[in-house]
Amino acid sequence: MDAKSKYCIKLTSLFSPENIEIYEEQVDIDSLILKLLENLALNYGIGNVHSLYSNSYKSNKITKPFIELNNTSSLYHFRITSSENTRIAVALLKKGITDSENKSLKDTQIIVVVTSPKGKPDIYLKIVKSLKEFFGNQKHIDSLFEQKNSVDIWNFFDQANIYLPEVLLAGDIMEEIKVFLKESNNLKDAIDMFVQTGYLNIPVIDLEGNLVGEVTSQELMEVCLPRYILWMDDIYPIINFESFQNLLENEENSWLAEILKHDCAVIQKDEPFMKAAILMTKKTTSHAYVLDDNKLIGIIPLRFFLDKILRE
Repeated sequence: MDAKSKYCIKLTSLFSPENIEIYEEQVDIDSLILKLLENLALNYGIGNVHSLYSNSYKSNKITKPFIELNNTSSLYHFRITSSENTRIAVALLKKGITDSENKSLKDTQIIVVVTSPKGKPDIYLKIVKSLKEFFGNQKHIDSLFEQKNSVDIWNFFDQANIYLPEVLLAGDIMEEIKVFLKESNNLKDAIDMFVQTGYLNIPVIDLEGNLVGEVTSQELMEVCLPRYILWMDDIYPIINFESFQNLLENEENSWLAEILKHDCAVIQKDEPFMKAAILMTKKTTSHAYVLDDNKLIGIIPLRFFLDKILRE
């Protein structure tokens, strides 16, 4: 027995062939989710799944609680208080699902439902990581659909030796960096990007993609409103935004250094994900940048903790 199998949970220990369903015809996604929950209730007694379905799934019409594992596989997660065990149900859809309100489900072939204890938010995230890696290989998906029955499908999963990671790392959870500035950009570029994207904090990288720092809307306001102004009792002299005049007249000739913040919350990709929460709290910031050595490769926003750890 290797170290991984000794200390980590094997995915197939969380479900059995009885928790795998195969559909030859198109199915309605809402009915399917309820059926998979009923499957888990029948096999493991996880409580009142109709209430769970109504409160956690059906009541949320706009954003159903699913995570894309890849472009054809989705995972639905439900937190429960009635069991200390995590359970999984899987559906293979040979002809997909019927028309869905959510267009991202259009090509769905595999649906995974996970129920986990409310007080253990890490377990489903570990399942997500493991399944994303597994379903990231199209050959695995093709092989699943070649199996004759649920027993064969379970055996295929079992022989793949999928283990949940012992610890979630920053690189497992990070989101893609969608907006950034370069060292060579000027103040005008930063203001334009603040306005166009709605972001209040934007990372700055050098020519090699290394993180230099970040520009923040807070620092920009402090340039426009020097500290002495904040202590003025009479603001009449600047009531028409006179203090913004110098910045506006010189924004194209001003470098990002004027609003560049170097003391960012940063975490290496192979450090524990939990460290990001500690860094954000210490630095009273809403995000932590993920680095590969010095290269910027991702971001972990505070929103992630609210969504994924406290609620989803």
